[in-house]
Amino acid sequence: MLFTSFQYLIFLPAVVLLYWLLPGKWRLPMLLIASWGFYMTWMPIFILLIAPMTLFNWLWGKLLHNATDKKKLIFGVGVAANLLCLGVFK
Repeated sequence: MLFTSFQYLIFLPAVVLLYWLLPGKWRLPMLLIASWGFYMTWMPIFILLIAPMTLFNWLWGKLLHNATDKKKLIFGVGVAANLLCLGVFK
């Protein structure tokens, strides 16, 4: 789905409406699923990349949040891992 397609013209308002209709605790999971769905309309196999990267970033964020020292190092390694993934698949 392209940003300029008719599908996107329907998809975006539907996601925004659903976001505001859902209770607070369901909003972020819905956005995650909508994001995955958006990317999968272009190339469904990319879920095999996006899902593990989502999990990695969530776990890395928890590690960063719980760290007492070396936060800059942990942050830098996380950014480097994401940039490496971007470089490999771009």
